[in-house]
Amino acid sequence: MILKYKAKRGYLILVLTLHSAILCLLPVFLTENPQVKWLFGIISLILISLTVGFYSRTYYLLNRDSGFLDIYFLFKVKSINLCDIINLIECDSPLSGFRYALSSENGVLIKIGKYDEYFINPRNTHAFIEEIKVWKEKNCLERKIDKKIE
Repeated sequence: MILKYKAKRGYLILVLTLHSAILCLLPVFLTENPQVKWLFGIISLILISLTVGFYSRTYYLLNRDSGFLDIYFLFKVKSINLCDIINLIECDSPLSGFRYALSSENGVLIKIGKYDEYFINPRNTHAFIEEIKVWKEKNCLERKIDKKIE
C-alpha cells in the first residue's frame, strides 16, 4: 500500500524564521546592556543560519510552476539513483509527469505529476513499481489516443 505524502509549504516557515531573526536583532541596537546584545545577537545568527540552511537544502525542490516556494523539510535527504523507476515512467512525451524522487532513512518520496506525491517505505517499493507500471500504461495510452485525435 502506498501512503500519500502531504508535503508542507515551507514558504511561511521560511518567512517567519527570517522575520524572527530580524526582530531578534532589534534589541542588539536598542539596548546598552552587553549581555543582552550578545544573547539576542547569537539568537538572530542561529535563526538566520537556519533560514539559509532550509533554503539551500531544499533549493532544488522549489516548485517553480506556482508562484510559491514549495519547500519540503526532509532531513537527512540524499539523492538516489532512480534509473529503473524513470525507465518505467517515461512515455513518448518528455512531459511524463515525473518530477523528482528523494530518499531518506525512512523511505523514498516520489513526486509524480503536478499534485501526486507518494511516500514509499522500503517494505512497499515493489508495490510502488507495480503501480508505476499501471500509471505509465494508462498515461501513455491516454497520450497516444490524444495524439490520434489531433
